[in-house]
Amino acid sequence: MSAIDYTEIRQKFASLVNQTCTNKVNRRLSALLDDIYNELENNMLLRTNFDILNELSSTLMAAHREQWLHQPQLLGHPIFIILRDCLIDILFDEKQVELVTRLSTLLHHVCHATAVKDEMVRLMICKPLIDKLNFFIIEFEQYRGPPKQLESMNRLLRIFTLIQTMRIDLYEDSLLELLFLNVSKCISSTFFMAQLSSVPQSMSDLESIQTFLFDSCIEFMYWQPYEESLLRRQTLGQICEILLPVIVRIMSLLSFSEPIMRIANLLSIHIMVPESYTDDKVLHQDYFALLKHCISMIDVETVRSKERLLLECICHLTNHSDLLAFMIEFDSLKPTLLKISDMDDCEISLNSYRILALIMCEDDIKALKNANKIVGIYYLYFISMMEDPVQRTAFQSLLQSLKNFIQHDQVKVEVLQQNIIPLLIRCVTERQSFQSTKTQQYAIEILIALSFNDEASNILEKDSELIKCLESLKTSHEETIQRATNHLIWRLEQKRNISNGSAPHVTAKSKYDIMISYSHNDKKLCFQVCDFLEKDGFRVWLDRDRMHGDVIVAMADAIENSEFIIICMSETYKASPYCQAEANYAFQRQCKLLPLVMKPKYKPDGWLGFIMSGKIYVDFTKHELNEAYSLLKHEIEDKRQITMNHTKKMEVTHEPILPVPSPIKVYQRQTRIDLPQFVNNWSEEHVRCFLRKNNLTSLLTVFDNFNGHLLYQAYLMCEKNRELMFQAMREEVSASGNSSILTLGTYLRFLEELKKYIPINTTKLSQQLTSTVCCIM
Repeated sequence: MSAIDYTEIRQKFASLVNQTCTNKVNRRLSALLDDIYNELENNMLLRTNFDILNELSSTLMAAHREQWLHQPQLLGHPIFIILRDCLIDILFDEKQVELVTRLSTLLHHVCHATAVKDEMVRLMICKPLIDKLNFFIIEFEQYRGPPKQLESMNRLLRIFTLIQTMRIDLYEDSLLELLFLNVSKCISSTFFMAQLSSVPQSMSDLESIQTFLFDSCIEFMYWQPYEESLLRRQTLGQICEILLPVIVRIMSLLSFSEPIMRIANLLSIHIMVPESYTDDKVLHQDYFALLKHCISMIDVETVRSKERLLLECICHLTNHSDLLAFMIEFDSLKPTLLKISDMDDCEISLNSYRILALIMCEDDIKALKNANKIVGIYYLYFISMMEDPVQRTAFQSLLQSLKNFIQHDQVKVEVLQQNIIPLLIRCVTERQSFQSTKTQQYAIEILIALSFNDEASNILEKDSELIKCLESLKTSHEETIQRATNHLIWRLEQKRNISNGSAPHVTAKSKYDIMISYSHNDKKLCFQVCDFLEKDGFRVWLDRDRMHGDVIVAMADAIENSEFIIICMSETYKASPYCQAEANYAFQRQCKLLPLVMKPKYKPDGWLGFIMSGKIYVDFTKHELNEAYSLLKHEIEDKRQITMNHTKKMEVTHEPILPVPSPIKVYQRQTRIDLPQFVNNWSEEHVRCFLRKNNLTSLLTVFDNFNGHLLYQAYLMCEKNRELMFQAMREEVSASGNSSILTLGTYLRFLEELKKYIPINTTKLSQQLTSTVCCIM
């Protein structure tokens, strides 16, 4: 070509793009672009001929609409470099606004449609282009150009938003980091604050300047890789200090504003990222006000876009335990979210369930009639997100949410029935497909929780590919992956040992007096308890610094070699698969458990309620620290005294303590005592007589010092949850130090015999019993 004839070029392009996509057609398109490129390279004057560049960009847009430019050999063609450089040269030329619009639109569309492949990253991360964008942002307050030029700057910033979202591996790029810092300064500026005073309620009503600030800049900041970058986390913290009080004040004056809510969502992300607001740091009080405003604005009858933004913000705020506890106090929140979750909108339903997973107790979950629908929503999003690289960050959030929900037994069953386990296994074994450590970590942690279900455990054990992958991950350089992997392998081994009949034994001598099992979110209070214990001379094992290496082996050794196990109960403890593994192992070994309440008004339920049933617990939230510790120390001393008394009885008794072979012999040795008709009227002697009379002497230690009223309460607890109480009573018999064992037959016979002395209305009263845990007031 001696000169570019665009009439001929358009005809050739139109002919080619209408054909079926084949390698031959791709080569012909590439050759056509080569001809144009060579002509432009050889004649520099043509590169300043804006009519030609307009025609070229229009032609390429037509090819893009037919998806031809998505082919690698075309996507990486050097013709795009010429177009990008042209854009850089004329970016602020008001006379070439139309060409700037066309070029920025072409680059934005291609980047978005191709999920920012390497060719587009190399094209767009260009210092002259980013320098121009930085200059525009820095001088934005003085901008007086046409709205169309501003729209082009919007598109360019959105391209870099997409790059940050899709390519987390680029978070250390210095050019992108500088762009981030300049946008941060922009949204913290007095000019930005001034624009807030006139913000409309709808995004569609934003003026062009406001669109750049409240849409493009906020979106760019929202999708930053905060978890990977300390600089970004610290900068976001500084932005929150400036903006949060202002946004909360505006929210208190306005009914609802979509732009303001988008800013609030950005600020709420700060709660989610590491090292921002852990429980040992003072939480900004404005976050409580923000949460209160969001909850008050939820309305089943309002537009769906509003609910999406509100629910998204609340989801973020659930990541701090104090905010979560504050949220639970709102009695209306649960029924409101349940109503909203029935909307014909999967995103609203999902975010409603994500919040409900954290604020509902086990009984709430059991009362739900749509557990299958809940898991079904997760399944739909699972399928749609896991194959989509654009949704990588959202997919991680989905897994994290499912991890919260999976603590509930009913959800475990639904996950099994809806066949989600194979998808979770893929997240573990196909790490290259997801390019994310977090995805793999969350998936393994969900599998740990599922391993407490026998059917799920069997599925995991039989998956040879999973087992092979876990073996390779045991030595992973990623500490979180290594920890999760070792826990899952250990859990499966424990299940296998139990299935093979290898029951855990109790160690005779203890290396430690106390082992403390706790959630890292509660570490401040747990460390204080540990310090008190050590000061009083107790030998304490506590994973204070989240040990490296095979933590699960050290944990198991500590449980096996400790006299007492302190369980630091809270919502986060119950939700943690690691904590469940520790508590469950201690329970299986029949260790002496000492439950502590770490959060106000917390009541254990589900698996934790089962393990803690019938035990006295010390509430560290109802007393001063010194007073609560004194109660704990008193409980330790009491348990030691009981053990010592039983040991002495064993030493002085010449004959072994065995169940009396015949109740007749017992009566011959005792003065006959007639039992009152109703158990409530029994004395302690009546209780002992009843147990001996019915050959239930193995229960004498359990009901030592019980009168009839206490025995009646114990019966009601048994009726409420027979299996749970059987486990608790069997544990107490074993801990008594004698050779007796509480068998299932003895337990059922005890209930059947005692039933004869129970008032007729017991069934109604047992239904009213809401808690099986005693509390030290």
